[in-house]
Amino acid sequence: MTLPVTDDFSKRELSIEELDAIAAGGWFSDAVHWVKHEASVVLHDVEVATGWIANHWKIFFPPHGPGKL
Repeated sequence: MTLPVTDDFSKRELSIEELDAIAAGGWFSDAVHWVKHEASVVLHDVEVATGWIANHWKIFFPPHGPGKL
């Protein structure tokens, strides 16, 4: 694709949509995607651990004190 090289075209600012389209294919987009994915994995692990503790808390804290099941 050949773009015109007139003064009007070369000096204009890019719109937000054009900047977004350019950035979508770059490494920054990949980095943002990776960070979002890793944050989602950590959040999932915390939710699983919290659910496990909520379901098994009596193992660690018996209702009648230690040794009295």
